[in-house]
Amino acid sequence: MNNKKRLLAIMLVGAMVIMASLSGCGDNGSGSGAAGGDYVMDEVLNPLGSDVICKEPVTLEFMMSQSGQVIDYDTNKYTLEVERKGNVDIKFNLLPTADAGTKINLTLSSGTNLPDVINTNLDYASIATYGEAGSFIPLNTYYENSSEYLVPQMEKLKEDTGLDIFDYITMSDGNIYGVVRYNESLQNEIPHLLWINKLWLDKAGLEVPKTLDEFVVALKAFKTQDANGNGKQDELPVIDYANGPLMEVIENAFVKTGMEQITIADDGSLTMAYMTEGYREFLKYMKLLYDEGLLDKTSFSQDSGTRKTLLNGETTRVGVFAATSTSQLTAGTPRRENHEYAPMFLDNTAKPGYSTFRYMQTMPDLAYFITKKCEHPEVAFRIADYMCSEEMTVWSRWGEKGTDWLVPEESTESMYEFLGYPAYLEPVLQWGSSQNSHWQNATPGFRRTNISLGMDSSDTSQESKAFAIKELYDRYGKDFVADVIDERVYRLVYTTEELDEKADLINALDSYVANMRFEFITGVRDLDAGWDAYIKELKGMNVDRLVDINNAAYDRMKSK
Repeated sequence: MNNKKRLLAIMLVGAMVIMASLSGCGDNGSGSGAAGGDYVMDEVLNPLGSDVICKEPVTLEFMMSQSGQVIDYDTNKYTLEVERKGNVDIKFNLLPTADAGTKINLTLSSGTNLPDVINTNLDYASIATYGEAGSFIPLNTYYENSSEYLVPQMEKLKEDTGLDIFDYITMSDGNIYGVVRYNESLQNEIPHLLWINKLWLDKAGLEVPKTLDEFVVALKAFKTQDANGNGKQDELPVIDYANGPLMEVIENAFVKTGMEQITIADDGSLTMAYMTEGYREFLKYMKLLYDEGLLDKTSFSQDSGTRKTLLNGETTRVGVFAATSTSQLTAGTPRRENHEYAPMFLDNTAKPGYSTFRYMQTMPDLAYFITKKCEHPEVAFRIADYMCSEEMTVWSRWGEKGTDWLVPEESTESMYEFLGYPAYLEPVLQWGSSQNSHWQNATPGFRRTNISLGMDSSDTSQESKAFAIKELYDRYGKDFVADVIDERVYRLVYTTEELDEKADLINALDSYVANMRFEFITGVRDLDAGWDAYIKELKGMNVDRLVDINNAAYDRMKSK
């Protein structure tokens, strides 16, 4: 097993528990969705593999958020294909995007006027709460007996990578309450990059920095050498926005974090990154940038829109920013091409993983829930299973094959040809345009890397990210991703009691940590003199209890 597969295998952060039988669900003759008991297929269904899912028409009500880019859900080509394949009639209960989450929670809390299906992503606390309360039907038996498309793909993913999706979608009570939405994408696994102005580097006679010390040298040159050539010292060497990505990217070079600032201590247990000496060194580094006038104070207060305005001003003022791509810069302008990705290590002796290359493994979401009101839950599951086929997963994002996207000619290169991925599709329908071909990707689905990295090279929407990844691979070799991945926690599966207690703790702790980060970096509070008091205050806020909760969930994973 290669390094990536081995690491993926040990990073399973869910708790696969023994499936227990639940009573009171599936008493409509369609077979129980919970584990245990005898499975009986709903009589209205055709066998798996049939051309049509249902023998006779079935009506399903979907509650979901309404996208402004979809012209008409009833006549949408994706809707019509799902209805044709399923022999179902989908009735839509569409909610305004702005308050869809609130309305869905109110509907679930009241337990009245439930639809058959709630088609939306929910956080794991809500899933566990409404699942254990009986609002959602457990789907374990359907995963086991009624999946033509989804489960085989999950099994193939496990075979290829060691990643077992079931570990992440099974709640602590042993039940699976939703259908998977999985989007394996290297572009998303490298969520934020540092983009540096290459023209400014060339003017200063510098290469793209490879260490954080070299980064300071470059930023000082930007500040003092009139990098934009307007005769004024108005350059902002590096800038961010409030709660933006810059901090997490640079922090990664000092302490390896996964979800919610959780890190793995030397003894193998979990702790919070913001309590470690690595985090303290990160604060010292950021304070250096601030004290030298390299990090502007507005980085802690301005919003992302204000930063974007600065990036695109008439005069180039910003030397470095953190973002998913250079799409923050106006399309078609030379400024986009003048920025290069800077993956920097802590220093020349840094271990793999300690760099501004922050890798976050793709995690599955649950995006489709069948409620207790549904008379034919297995039909609803089969519809979701069809949505997870490769054909419909692609359709839900790019539209109809042959019309909204084309199969590239054999000679066409993909944007990631250098990684060995052939061109998979050539988009015709532009993302974000008003259309009636798909649901704006708001469906269950199962997308593998061959799709996400098989974008036709003529598609410019991901051009800067592809260029950055190519530069990274050219510089460090094709095993670089595997080399920098280290043990991290990407998701934990908690009990409902743990979730309730954790929510109360984490809100107060996160607010305090963010405020103290600002005060330490800007010098409002002395870092050396105030560190012990900071740790004492965290403990007074019961951070140790949060650590215990995380370790309890983590230990359940390791015991399986």
